Amino acid sequence: MHTQHDFETDQYYRFDMLNYLIKLYGYKSYLEIGAAAGYNFEKINCKYKVCVDPEKKYSKLTHNCTSDEFFKKNTETFDLIFIDGLHVSDQVIIDIENALEFLNPMGTIMMHDCLPTSYEQQTKERTQWNWTGDVWKAFAHYRQRPDLTMFTCDTDFGLGFIKKGSQVPWELPEDFDFDYYALHGFGLMNIHTVFQVWQILQNLKTRNM
Repeated sequence: MHTQHDFETDQYYRFDMLNYLIKLYGYKSYLEIGAAAGYNFEKINCKYKVCVDPEKKYSKLTHNCTSDEFFKKNTETFDLIFIDGLHVSDQVIIDIENALEFLNPMGTIMMHDCLPTSYEQQTKERTQWNWTGDVWKAFAHYRQRPDLTMFTCDTDFGLGFIKKGSQVPWELPEDFDFDYYALHGFGLMNIHTVFQVWQILQNLKTRNM
C-alpha cells in the first residue's frame, strides 16, 4: 500500500516544483549545482539557465567545474538556485552559503534529498540506490539562523526551500545525528505536503508584493 509520501513522490518531482516557482514568481534566471546528465536541467522552463558540474556527463553543461570554483569566479546573481551536487553536509553547507550570497532579494534556493527515511539512506558513503547522503544536516544547520525562511516538501526524497526572511531559530545540540533527526525531524525540517508548500509560496508572494 502506498503511503502519502509515496503517492506524492510518484507525481511531483524536483523539476515540477522548480517550474512552479519560476511561473509563480516570474523568475528569469536559474542556476543548477550538480547537473549530472542534464535530466533535471533539460526540463526547467526559464529564460536564462546555467548549470555546474565537475564531471562532463551533459553535453550542454555551461560550467565544467566544482561549485566552489564556480562561485569563486561568478559575478552573476540568480532568482532561483537548485542545489543537488555533492551529497555531503559539509559541502552542502558551503553551497548554501555561496548561493545565499548570489541570490536575488526575492529569490529562492531549493535543495534535493533533504528527507531520508532510514539511516542507510543518509550515510556519507553510498551503500544503496535510493541515497540522499547527509544533506539533511546542512538544511538543519541553517535552521539555526533567524534571517531565513525554511521548509521542506515531502516529495522526491525531500525538497528543501530557503528564502531570505525570518524564522524561529532551531536550537540544535552540538552533536546531532540520525537518531536526533528520527525524533525531531518533522519540526526540524519543517515538513509539509506539496499542496501545503504551494500555499506557503503563494502566501510569501502576497506578503512581499
